[in-house]
Amino acid sequence: MTAAQAIQFPIKSRHKPETSDVMLRGFEAFVSGNDAPEWAQGLRGTGAERFAAQGLPFPVLERWKYTNIPAVVKNFDGHLSDTKVSYTDPDNVVRRFADTMNESPQWLIDILTMTPPNAEKYSDMALWDLANAYFRDGLYIDVPDGFKGTAPVEILIEGQDGEFFVPRTVFRLGRG
Repeated sequence: MTAAQAIQFPIKSRHKPETSDVMLRGFEAFVSGNDAPEWAQGLRGTGAERFAAQGLPFPVLERWKYTNIPAVVKNFDGHLSDTKVSYTDPDNVVRRFADTMNESPQWLIDILTMTPPNAEKYSDMALWDLANAYFRDGLYIDVPDGFKGTAPVEILIEGQDGEFFVPRTVFRLGRG
């Protein structure tokens, strides 16, 4: 059973699937222009399907009562901005998804494809699913047990002003 099959979100009257169209407008172009291994393609496809079934969260949902996302994104043109990811990593613990997607370690794939925390409780994980649909950019930091760094890691993630981008950052921190 995949993570996508594990949780079936109820479609209630408080969800408006028709609001998903604006954010999925550029999905097909994104997928065709961004090669990815099978696990990432599955993550994207499942994310898009689940997001399409839910639509954007809007203020009638308790967790979104102060945020009117549909009003903010109504003019979204479907273009996903390239994300500029830069970092200083004197101890070689940071990796870019774009550079390692085809050789991703299993622990990372497990984290990226997991069911969202509290999904059963809230059943409104639309933005999680939207982020999965457009998965491409970001970093993972893998710090082994007993690691003693020589200097801080500095990370800068930038999108283009006013454009949609979906960077991910995953941390795995060893003991001690």
